Amino acid sequence: MIILDIPRATPSQNATRWKHWRVAHREKKLWREEIHYACKQAGYRPQPPPQRARVTIERYGRALDPDNFVGGLKAVIDSLRDEGLIADDTCQTLELVPRQFRGKPRTVITVESV
Repeated sequence: MIILDIPRATPSQNATRWKHWRVAHREKKLWREEIHYACKQAGYRPQPPPQRARVTIERYGRALDPDNFVGGLKAVIDSLRDEGLIADDTCQTLELVPRQFRGKPRTVITVESV
């Protein structure tokens, strides 16, 4: 199990949906860098990803509609795959558990083998 603590909240789907492709690319790159850095802080050493993983994403900040919240997680999940924490982002390999809480903006990601 690995726990990543990132000091900003995930974006909403409404905030990312209509952005120019360069802005969206920059946002995705930023999440990739943040997850890479959080892995180093957590002491994660690259290893083969589990065949099936449960990913719990806890978003702290203002409350979003459930569909708006989950839709904004694409860059985060893609970054987890690119970092090698999950094998793929298909229904067969990923169990996503999204949670929201009020509080200071941050994101806590827990990846565990199922």
